[in-house]
Amino acid sequence: MIDKFTYESEEELLSFDSIDAYQVWMNASKKQSLVDLIKASFAGDRSAAGRYAANMRWQGNVRDATKPAQARDLTEELKDYFGTNTEEYKKSQGYKDIQQKLIDKQSKGTGIGDLQLEVIADKQGFSGLPKVVSSEEMDRLEKEGWTIAYRGIADSYFEDMIEFRAEKLAEQFRTGEYFAGVGTSGNGIYFALDEMVAQTYAGNVEVYVLGGVTYRSIKKVPSGVVVKVAIPPGTLMKEADFYKELSKQKDLYTGSGFNGEWHGESDIGRKLAAKGTKGVELSLSFRLGADKESAFVIWDRSMLVVEESTQTK
Repeated sequence: MIDKFTYESEEELLSFDSIDAYQVWMNASKKQSLVDLIKASFAGDRSAAGRYAANMRWQGNVRDATKPAQARDLTEELKDYFGTNTEEYKKSQGYKDIQQKLIDKQSKGTGIGDLQLEVIADKQGFSGLPKVVSSEEMDRLEKEGWTIAYRGIADSYFEDMIEFRAEKLAEQFRTGEYFAGVGTSGNGIYFALDEMVAQTYAGNVEVYVLGGVTYRSIKKVPSGVVVKVAIPPGTLMKEADFYKELSKQKDLYTGSGFNGEWHGESDIGRKLAAKGTKGVELSLSFRLGADKESAFVIWDRSMLVVEESTQTK
């Protein structure tokens, strides 16, 4: 499944493990999620059940989002965990854990993303659930200096058939499995500062260019959903620092090889998450030739607060 903020083909973007995992996942049976299991306790109200599940797990397993976790640099550990080359990787504990994660995901019927990044997120504690709050609480956080961002989610298709409804994917972000998307500025979870950009990726906006100017208009019948989140102040890497790290990353390539310290480090998203970076704010062009707009790549889902309501079709 390709992140909605990317435009390259699936073959170009997905790693070997993701492609392999994706094929297995497409043939896997779907089973009930945590929300489905407790839904009956809320008179069939899936939204209420989801909020309950999210907050119970958030309270029990995730730190207070106002107190950043002491993430650590996993570089040395990952040399042994993933190995330093492909041959070592295939024999590593990290590879075994990725296969187990694949089995877990296919049994629950959830999407397959960058599984290597996901196990790194597990090690850092980044895969914990966000806290689900009301729109009033989101307004309060914004006044207190938290950054508000949006993620547009459209229905996911496979061979012209809808595989996942946008509502299910949004619920997964709130209360389910951590999903690391694949993106052009490092793998991770992408958000936009401008809600209209997110609405575009949800399929709710028509975009057209007239006289060199880009215009957007809301469709009369929206087709996707938008998730609204709050990002704690002081938790994001600065853009200049990100590009310094990216420059170092490019210097590790010699010919057709990559001379990193651990297998999989070639993706800047994996590398930064392994070092304990929670996320970064960047200026990105979401479409070819379009102006750059503020966006966020998040690796630590557990630090986020998400609004309980979803703008749906």
